[in-house]
Amino acid sequence: MQTLTQEQIDNRFRWAKVLKSGDYRQCKSTLRRRTVPEMSPEGEVKESHCCLGVAQDIFDPEGWVRRKGIEGGRPTEYRGGSDVSVKVLTALGLTRHEIMRYSDRNDRGASFPTIADYVTLSARRGVALDREGEDVDGTISG
Repeated sequence: MQTLTQEQIDNRFRWAKVLKSGDYRQCKSTLRRRTVPEMSPEGEVKESHCCLGVAQDIFDPEGWVRRKGIEGGRPTEYRGGSDVSVKVLTALGLTRHEIMRYSDRNDRGASFPTIADYVTLSARRGVALDREGEDVDGTISG
């Protein structure tokens, strides 16, 4: 397991708090999705994020990688967990395995508060979640 620095622990607690705040709308399969005014019934820009997109917005808001495309028939500007900036990865001490686990949980429908519980678990223990994927209740899942 990778041991986290005190700063990374504090950052993980901050990320978890924001995930639980209700300040962000959740989406799947992309870091951040923007609905352009022409496609919104209200004629306004609407934004949603995956859990890793929230981290990007908190710890490196200027570091977005812009890639336009269509995800699930909807326009998106920023795609994929691999686009999280190095600054965010360093701030949180995220391992490649954790990126995949958080992304997978998000895309399979876990709520932000549920994902925040996993983030909090790793922060409390001071380590990145291990390769087997230790769950909140201490059990091991694949």
